[in-house]
Amino acid sequence: VNEEETSRRSRKQQSLWSVMHRIATDEGVSRLWNGTQTSLLLVSNPIIQHFVYEQLRSRFMDNRRRKRAGLKRNSSSGGKHHHGVVGNNISSVGPSSLSPVEAFVFGALAKTVATLATYPLQLAQVLLRLQRKRNQSSQLSCDNDDISRRHDNSNKDGDDRRAYEGTMDCLYKQFSRGGFPALFKGMNAKLLQTVMTAAFTFLTYEQILTGVARVYATLGLRRNLLR
Repeated sequence: VNEEETSRRSRKQQSLWSVMHRIATDEGVSRLWNGTQTSLLLVSNPIIQHFVYEQLRSRFMDNRRRKRAGLKRNSSSGGKHHHGVVGNNISSVGPSSLSPVEAFVFGALAKTVATLATYPLQLAQVLLRLQRKRNQSSQLSCDNDDISRRHDNSNKDGDDRRAYEGTMDCLYKQFSRGGFPALFKGMNAKLLQTVMTAAFTFLTYEQILTGVARVYATLGLRRNLLR
């Protein structure tokens, strides 16, 4: 028991460099980049998120500008100098930004689309990590002979229900067991976490844009009035 406790403490006290050195010496240098392909593919999540958000925002703002342009044609008489400048600067702040509710809804929709597109890859990454942890725990608790004996028995039985050879193999086995619903298993909790975070992020982003636009408009008005 004391030996197990000391070994656990020593593993917890290992630094980042010592763990990297151990992986490189025991499993090879290439194992340091294991799973990089999946991580690179998951970079598309924020790209999809911002692309969808900007598309929704631009189309919504275009429709709003068309409606306001039609109203201005009937009401604006085109003032001179200061009055015209004041009107243009003040009106330019409003149509160029979203309201808090609009930004919240568009941010939530954008993150939902991005999560739906990339969640199967995230699920495969989690399952591969869990499999790796189970393998490491079994190696620490068993002798080398016992490990090889169990490995031979598992190969003879042909049971590969939990043995994933990679990301694509994991996705294929998940799909073969439960179809498309298996690829999105547990997505409800992920959506609740990420969608709300992204919605509040874009809400804050739009409020900052509105504040910056008002500051620039105020500075522009002061410069024009001083001329």
